[in-house]
Amino acid sequence: MPQPSRRQREDDRRRENVAAGQRRRAGDRKKRILAGTIALVVLLSTVGAGIAATRGTTTSSATTSSTRPPTTTGSTLPTRNDYPATGVEPVPAVAGATLTGPTPCPATDGSAERTTSFAEAPPMCIDTGRFYRAVVNTTAGPLTFQLNPRLAPQSTNAFVVLATYGYYDGQPIRRIEPTAWFEAGGRFADGAAPTGFEIPNEAPVAGQIFTAGTIAMIGENPTSGPDRGAFLVATFENAPTIDQGVSSFGILLDGASTLVAIDRLGSRDGLPARPVRIDSVTVTPGVPIP
Repeated sequence: MPQPSRRQREDDRRRENVAAGQRRRAGDRKKRILAGTIALVVLLSTVGAGIAATRGTTTSSATTSSTRPPTTTGSTLPTRNDYPATGVEPVPAVAGATLTGPTPCPATDGSAERTTSFAEAPPMCIDTGRFYRAVVNTTAGPLTFQLNPRLAPQSTNAFVVLATYGYYDGQPIRRIEPTAWFEAGGRFADGAAPTGFEIPNEAPVAGQIFTAGTIAMIGENPTSGPDRGAFLVATFENAPTIDQGVSSFGILLDGASTLVAIDRLGSRDGLPARPVRIDSVTVTPGVPIP
């Protein structure tokens, strides 16, 4: 049997190198998928632990029956019918200063004057190659999010700029859809319109999956049109019903018990059973996005 020529041997080596490279890339893809799956399981386990830790909690005897948040017994989670039928209209936040010209990037040291009305959308003030960490302090407890500008750069930038200007400070959580989501932002005592500027909607054409703790920017009507500074956070099993028209830009890192506490203040008409508000939002840059 004739021996393969030198050229044939070189061709065989090249084909083997190509095949080996393909196998390595396939292995890397499997590792990334596995890592993402593990991260999702950890998140859901954390949220589940928060639910379990708060099961069986009873409300104060001073709470009236019409605004009593649901309680759970044993392993039974609350259903929509366990929430009160009606809630209370949230008290709007006190408005801050107004910018009439171009919106400058706010000072990152927290020294910017609290501003709630803007004539123009802000420039790109964040590093879109980095994650950001946002701590939303509410009267029900803190929520810590990882913001990902790769998902929605303009939504992330608008949230960071508004938060740094103190736009969300004192704003009520204005809607709580039981076991689905809650919404905050854009309510002021002087009747001012939300932010005064618009940013393009960045909802992915391919669709998105809303897991517990997803944060998304929304407009006046989430099904169409640009975003306006208000945001929502997905809560529990009915989160997949969130409209696909919102622009998700991050996920909850810490605060499962707070997520449970806020959800339990919902009602079937979407208004909070008892007032809950945002005290402050602090945003800091994180590590580079791989």
